[in-house]
Amino acid sequence: MPTYGQNSIQEFMSHMQKNPPAYSSLYHVEFNKLPNVLMKNGSAIAGEFNLGDSGSLGRNLTYYANEVTVPSRQITTGEQKAVGAMYRYPTSTTFSEISMQFTLTRDMLTRTFFERWMNYISSDANQYVSPYNDCIVPELNIWKLERGGGAPVVKPGLQAGAMYNQVTAVWRLYNVFPFNISSFTLSNAQSNLINMEVS
Repeated sequence: MPTYGQNSIQEFMSHMQKNPPAYSSLYHVEFNKLPNVLMKNGSAIAGEFNLGDSGSLGRNLTYYANEVTVPSRQITTGEQKAVGAMYRYPTSTTFSEISMQFTLTRDMLTRTFFERWMNYISSDANQYVSPYNDCIVPELNIWKLERGGGAPVVKPGLQAGAMYNQVTAVWRLYNVFPFNISSFTLSNAQSNLINMEVS
């Protein structure tokens, strides 16, 4: 049986087949419910805000999410110096905000959703701020998937060997609310898709 060193191409190829690299282009964004400021008596204030499988908004938030920035994690530190060189010690953990970029549809539903959400958080009419628990979405999930690797697909007419995509990671964010919606530019130059970033 041959042995391979650290620089072996055979060892590298074998390892790549067993542990392939992750792709950035397969993910799923899921808001688990609407914020209370957009609800009345258990249903959406505006009927178009439907997060269910049959709702346009739920599909827009998933299908048109072009870029999703996964939050970073950082250990904050303090400094100590007695004799000699200064050294750092860990104190706490902080997380960054996340941002999502959406391609807007012609009905501007995604933009309207976030605009209305922010308006109910802090209204232009009175400058009051809604209670915290009414402003937030309790849970936002970002699912990371990889091609194949899941359970086999068993459907008539589908070739043998097809497999569902495999969920390899999930980021579960609690008590989420938008604090910034980016601007976008309308132009008579070459037509491009309109994208909007939400922080």
